[in-house]
Amino acid sequence: MADVCAEGLPSPPVTLKAVGDLMLGDSPTSVGIGFQSTYPRDRGQTLQGRLRALLQPADIIFGNLETVISSNSVHHGRLARDQMRADPAILRALSGTFDIVSVANNHADQHGARAFQDTVASLRGAGIRCCGVAGAAPWHSEPEIVKVRDRRVGFLGYSLRPRQYGVRESTYATGTPESIRADVDRLRDRVDFTVVSLHWGEEFVATPSTSEQAFAQTLLESGANVVLGHHPHVTRPVEQRVGGVIAYSLGNFVSDMIWQPQLTRCMILTIQLGNSSLVRSIEFADIQDDFLPDLVLSSPIPAADDAEPGMALLSDEDYAKAASTALKKQRLAQYKYFFSNFARYPVAVSVGLISATIRNRLRALTLGHSR
Repeated sequence: MADVCAEGLPSPPVTLKAVGDLMLGDSPTSVGIGFQSTYPRDRGQTLQGRLRALLQPADIIFGNLETVISSNSVHHGRLARDQMRADPAILRALSGTFDIVSVANNHADQHGARAFQDTVASLRGAGIRCCGVAGAAPWHSEPEIVKVRDRRVGFLGYSLRPRQYGVRESTYATGTPESIRADVDRLRDRVDFTVVSLHWGEEFVATPSTSEQAFAQTLLESGANVVLGHHPHVTRPVEQRVGGVIAYSLGNFVSDMIWQPQLTRCMILTIQLGNSSLVRSIEFADIQDDFLPDLVLSSPIPAADDAEPGMALLSDEDYAKAASTALKKQRLAQYKYFFSNFARYPVAVSVGLISATIRNRLRALTLGHSR
């Protein structure tokens, strides 16, 4: 589409701000003492003030919602029922800040299809658009188009992580590299800019793999202008390449995962969508003990026409090794966090966490012996 507005003047660029994971419920390790349990029902006002100070102004503000907003659940017992669940009061904060969120992630179906559908309906009812909803054929991801002045910005979202919950067809968008590229190709003639959100990669690994870079590059070649990554819970590099921008992981943004320093560092990425997609700035914030971010560093990024030279990448073999090492360190940090806060947990949650840990260790030992 043309880069000229109706009056014949050059169209101003669209400013997109993107952040990572919005974990607005208690994480599995923090049930009873995490985000949802810490704040009263009117916390939306407190959260909204902090978010607005960090994120506005921008034409479009994007985040990854890794929480259901629903009272429905297929689980019983507090540990399973209460994790990764936000109170609808949180919509006050989100609707005053975010224009669009991705709902395609490995926790989307954790509480069943009704909870996911409630979440999407609640968000849209509050004026927040959703990408990452499973699309009707031929779409794998239902496209979401945001109009800013005379420009149209299309969003697609996918989870590339293995399904963890349920056996039926997922309510959120998944896909193969081929089907995702087909969606991008199908959308690009309908919009001025295309943004693809990917829930991908291994948790806690800060360096992308060569395979991830290669796939992201094919999306740019298919017509995407921006690729936004999340799931690792740590920040990863941002590449400014010919054709667009790749953010491999934006990290956490609101989260009670505070037991490792790298889990508390989050990124606020500002991108100008104009004649070319350029990173305008990368700001870093640290999640505080109250589970909310505070800005610590702003780093303007000069315009560039190609990838950052010499960006570190891991081979697929080294990536798998790094994931195994990072997961072991993460578990040790979780155990330390749990025992140092043991007196704060509800008894039922403590028993559930200890029982689940023992079951998982026995299962791992059994699988190890059977190989």
